[in-house]
Amino acid sequence: MQWLHPAAFNAGEFFHGAFEVVTDQTGVILFLLTEQDLDYLADFTVVHTGDNPMLKAQVAVIAGRTRASFDFGQRPPEYIDGLIRHVWCACFSASHLSADEATALADEMAALCPLVLVSEGARGAQLVRDGTRYRAVPHASSVTDSLGAGDSLIGGVLSGLITGSSPQDAMTSGTRLAARTISHFGAFGYGFDVASQPPASWVAGGVRA
Repeated sequence: MQWLHPAAFNAGEFFHGAFEVVTDQTGVILFLLTEQDLDYLADFTVVHTGDNPMLKAQVAVIAGRTRASFDFGQRPPEYIDGLIRHVWCACFSASHLSADEATALADEMAALCPLVLVSEGARGAQLVRDGTRYRAVPHASSVTDSLGAGDSLIGGVLSGLITGSSPQDAMTSGTRLAARTISHFGAFGYGFDVASQPPASWVAGGVRA
């Protein structure tokens, strides 16, 4: 990895991890995968990434070693067009779109990619594979913190697919995992006093704040 035009900010809460991207060409850290890295990735059934590690330029190289999954989020068409032909699973966030618009997005991308996963927030999610659409409703009864819901959905669906689950079962696993994720506090934006409100996992493990 290397530094690329790093920028300074006074607000520590700006960052969402070590690999925050400030602009298309300005990031905190840029990954440059070596041959050793690529050999390591080749041992995995699928490698999932997105734009935060700024691996866009190396997606084609990754796809030459193993199947690549990419989280496009809400990226514009000009960003998607150069990458999607290298991707085995293309993931999109469409909670800001209407149900019909989300379906149209899924169909358009499915013409370019073997698998398309579209998260629709409170409406659930849909997966298009080989021309067949699979839908899953959300399983959350309450929302504590939505941070990580999309990542959990993607992880649950991908792990299900590569371990032999049917697409519908994989979708159910993904939405259930997302429901678990949003049922507790995430890492950012919801500070609380750990001394008076220790996480249940800490209490169970005998950890004190």
